Amino acid sequence: MTQTQAAERSEQREEATGGGGLPEASLAESLRFLGLGVLPALGRGLFSARPLVVKLMAALRTDERVIRGLADLRRARGGQGARLLGGRLVLLWGSDAIREVLDASA
Repeated sequence: MTQTQAAERSEQREEATGGGGLPEASLAESLRFLGLGVLPALGRGLFSARPLVVKLMAALRTDERVIRGLADLRRARGGQGARLLGGRLVLLWGSDAIREVLDASA
């Protein structure tokens, strides 16, 4: 990526977020994500699956609800991602934001 392209992307990010990085999700959006995505994942088991819980989650179609919830959040916030719970949790969906995080962590 050239310096010009990097500068253009930075300007686009600032325009999309008002210069403050990723947009802040509301408390309701944050709690919805936690309820639809994080809690079911913990219930299923992080390292070893809990068969009864997995079967229950499949019957409740929780995966479809997570997909709809994330799609709604992405439509509402746009851009490269969103900060949840005051920035304590960051949800990324844009390749530029993901690349930036990975580059900064290496």
